[in-house]
Amino acid sequence: MRSRPLRSPISILSAVATTTLVLSACGDARDGTDDPYSSTAHSEASGAWFPVLAAHGPLLAAEHSSSDGVAQHGIVMDEGAADEIVPKGTWRRTAQSNAEIFGWSANEWDIHMKPTSTHICFLTRVSGNLGGASAVAVHRSTIDLQETWRSGRALTGTVLNDMATTWKLGGFQSESNSLNAEATCVPLSDFKLDPGGVTLISGMAAVIRDCGGSSSANLWSNHAVSFLTAVRGEFEGGGEKADIVSSDWVRNPAAVSTVRASSQQCKTGKHVEAIGRSFFPGVLGQTWGAFRSLSRVSISTASGPRRKQLGRTASGVCYLTKISGDLDGAPERIRIYPEMDASGAEWWWIEVTKGDGSAYADAECVSYDQRFTSVSPPI
Repeated sequence: MRSRPLRSPISILSAVATTTLVLSACGDARDGTDDPYSSTAHSEASGAWFPVLAAHGPLLAAEHSSSDGVAQHGIVMDEGAADEIVPKGTWRRTAQSNAEIFGWSANEWDIHMKPTSTHICFLTRVSGNLGGASAVAVHRSTIDLQETWRSGRALTGTVLNDMATTWKLGGFQSESNSLNAEATCVPLSDFKLDPGGVTLISGMAAVIRDCGGSSSANLWSNHAVSFLTAVRGEFEGGGEKADIVSSDWVRNPAAVSTVRASSQQCKTGKHVEAIGRSFFPGVLGQTWGAFRSLSRVSISTASGPRRKQLGRTASGVCYLTKISGDLDGAPERIRIYPEMDASGAEWWWIEVTKGDGSAYADAECVSYDQRFTSVSPPI
């Protein structure tokens, strides 16, 4: 679905991307004492718009080695078996696009994916026990998430430095060894833009919530697409939620999107942490938003189909905008993945599965072709 330009000019995104952290407990700011989730609030300018049009760089991997010399996050080919539960440091490419899918499993060092100057990476899978001190993140921090967990530092206080030159996928887990995640990376050069177009990536906005209700932090306007890039906390049901909130991007592209954390847990140490990011492919000052392929798709293990088709892999890339549920073990899975249909066309699909728990998710796709005058078919 494509939007039509509005008749009156609308100011686009803020000229400076900022990183925001919101810490909240029942509506109050946390003081950071005796709380493994809290940290000193960070609010730092992440610079004017990130330039992201440099040459392709090498894939970085296996920078951490165990005592026996075996790389702890070396990347191996994934055969893509339909029954896979835990992808241990995997990599595969889609058949009909340049999208690459990286996998990480519990308590491994971060997977180093693609250069931040040439690619954008999206969180596209979370499965396993997401509870207590557990977290998964697509990030560009200079500090490995395993170091964060072992030192007791909060996720937000580390990931928000946002200064590395490589996209990374990682996390940590203390409850069990079932947590895993995937990220999908695509070249920025795959986005077709009108003359004067740019691809811009925001800093991150982070929010923490416990003891009922929700807390939010601002991302960019609906001119950009916004998505979840990290989650952490105790997900024990539909009341625990990390999601992106945005109004109708066709009718109201100037409205600001937010990242939201919600929790119904009021026990000590029970929090939900959500981190979001925005991405703008287009022409600054235009009066319409980035072209999405479809309205947001919602899926749940509670009702309706547990697998839905999204868009063609050759036409765009899809990402998660909501993660929720009782994520209690390996059977609880939320993932976006590619699959061929009977005609030989490759599509993105979203799937949720469960064992004793539950899983709820939203997904959205952004089209590679962002030219307003394009006659290409939508994704």
